[in-house]
Amino acid sequence: MLRAWASILRGTIISLMLMATELHLPTTRRAQYDGKISQYLIDLHDSQAVFDFCGGMTFQLVLTDKLRTQLVASIEQDQLIVHDAATDKMQKMEN
Repeated sequence: MLRAWASILRGTIISLMLMATELHLPTTRRAQYDGKISQYLIDLHDSQAVFDFCGGMTFQLVLTDKLRTQLVASIEQDQLIVHDAATDKMQKMEN
């Protein structure tokens, strides 16, 4: 019985590790999350993925409970907007 639980736990950990390592890939983002920004942010948070910024500074996306709840509620509408690099100031964003 203990071996069965250990096997299940090991499989779950490996699945979570694979999920965390693949979420940052553009091909994964496009294939699984095209237009589903809320779900992508939730999955990044849940996977506890760590990112490497500028070759040595690591960071992790962590959502507050309130923001995560709001994102879950908005998955169906998913009206989040991601601005490109040309929008370098908040005043350039449309209301």
